[in-house]
Amino acid sequence: MKDIFGNIKPVQIETDEWWFNGRIIQKQNHFNLPKWVSFADDNSVYIEIHSTKKEAVDFALKNPCLKPKNFSFDYIGGIK
Repeated sequence: MKDIFGNIKPVQIETDEWWFNGRIIQKQNHFNLPKWVSFADDNSVYIEIHSTKKEAVDFALKNPCLKPKNFSFDYIGGIK
């Protein structure tokens, strides 16, 4: 598993938040919210709901955000 930016796994950017293939994947901890959500890192208003983190990562692999807003060097290749 490798994304188009060279990451071999999701890069953790905050607690319960990862960046992978130009998408943000978040774990929701409130019981009224879906467990996992992902969205393109381009100010898009569309959010995808997922049952598991694996499902969110698979979705990110199939639906990359090609022009992410936060095209930060820290997110690419897992380099900090």
